[in-house]
Amino acid sequence: MAKASSLLGAKTKAKRTEEQVDMPLEANQPNPVSKNADTKALTLRLNKAAWQQLKILSLESERTGHDLLIEAVNDLLQKNGKPPVA
Repeated sequence: MAKASSLLGAKTKAKRTEEQVDMPLEANQPNPVSKNADTKALTLRLNKAAWQQLKILSLESERTGHDLLIEAVNDLLQKNGKPPVA
């Protein structure tokens, strides 16, 4: 089954202008947390509207969806009286 393309993927695959050629593609930067031995993976399934809003927020804030979701997990932990550890 083919992987669905993302807005961020489409943004990074788009033709780059001369000014952008010297700029690194942030999407290609490794995430130091993603393959850390102390981390566990969790799949999150969102409806289309939620996924689109998350992608828009990611692009507007220039942060990865992963970073936004980590912030959300920490907020949820704090809301329930737990220390933010994500």
